[in-house]
Amino acid sequence: MKRTPFIAAAACILLCSCGTNSPKSDEPLPEAFSVTAEITDCGYSCTADMTRSSEGWDIVMTGPETVEGVSFHITGENMTVRSGDLSFTAAHEDIPQASPVRLAAAVLDRCVKKRTEGELYGQHYAAEITDGKPVQLVAGTEYSIKFKDFSAK
Repeated sequence: MKRTPFIAAAACILLCSCGTNSPKSDEPLPEAFSVTAEITDCGYSCTADMTRSSEGWDIVMTGPETVEGVSFHITGENMTVRSGDLSFTAAHEDIPQASPVRLAAAVLDRCVKKRTEGELYGQHYAAEITDGKPVQLVAGTEYSIKFKDFSAK
């Protein structure tokens, strides 16, 4: 009988100490922000600077050298891809749903509405948001993103 108060006190201390320093993972992302994404898809890795505004997404590939400077502008209606003087615009239904850039932007859009886990384009996704900032995103079986340099606009 003497152990019961000790066990109850130990459980209380453990529960209280875990809750005091835990990050706020349920905060939504702001409506406008920028972030750098380190994307890995089926063994291929690239980096991109992503900016979300009221006009949609502006994404610029920053590495590797083979895709550096390629940019995407994504709105509710279509996506424009630019590389140097070349430009191509297509409606969303004409763009492959598995595009890592398109999927990343769509998942971050959902995180603005606090939907950090679900299904999109036939793939399960889970995003980690800590203190109102995206940390990482996993979609499907081989697609992942780590985020850094987050800045609210």
